[in-house]
Amino acid sequence: MGSIVLKDRYWAIFIGCVFVGKIFAVFTYGPDYALFTADFNRIFCPEHCWTFPENIPYSIVWAWMNPLELGRFFYGVYVVIFDALTCLGYWFFVKRVPHAYLAVIQGMSIMFYLGQGGEYQNVTILVFYPLAFFSLWLLAIPILVKLPLGWSLPWILNNHVLCVWYCSGITNGHLSWTVKIPAMITNYGILIGAFIFTIQVVRKIKNRERDKTMRKCTKCGKYWNKNSVHFRVCDNFK
Repeated sequence: MGSIVLKDRYWAIFIGCVFVGKIFAVFTYGPDYALFTADFNRIFCPEHCWTFPENIPYSIVWAWMNPLELGRFFYGVYVVIFDALTCLGYWFFVKRVPHAYLAVIQGMSIMFYLGQGGEYQNVTILVFYPLAFFSLWLLAIPILVKLPLGWSLPWILNNHVLCVWYCSGITNGHLSWTVKIPAMITNYGILIGAFIFTIQVVRKIKNRERDKTMRKCTKCGKYWNKNSVHFRVCDNFK
């Protein structure tokens, strides 16, 4: 018990250090310029002006969770507060989520603040990943939040695809490959990596819990209760 408390303390210190870095990023780097077209044009125009009629639209839920009307700086403040509160919520109130897992996810998410592009908005996607400890099917939630769903009937998908293609520095030739690769790693790479990592941790925990009460039959390959009559029957046929 004492070792568990000590490990939790170390993870808590690690998360605290991560948030120091995140707060530093909010006051120095700031969120993605692509979400704030006026600021984008002020910095990058005339070399690379934002001419698309809108910024990249995600789902309606995403729009509710990301109040861009706060402006670029205060949106960054909002995200780091949202990040901290949800982290504390998982730590203290959701016992299913391992503290070690939470620390690793927080360590990965700092790249949304300090990585290429400063895509703070991905924090509001990553926040749903721990729900997988209730059911892996709940990982569908962050995917649906990330998709451009709910803007109209029928749902508008074309504007999202067009803006990803024509607005992004990754696809329109504005950025060199030395910038594109780090941008993809620190944004989509972290999202996909954290997604796969979450699935692996959930499965490992489920397998560990199963092995406490279940045993795999070497004859049929299925898992049965360790005290099941199945094993007595199999032993008789050896």
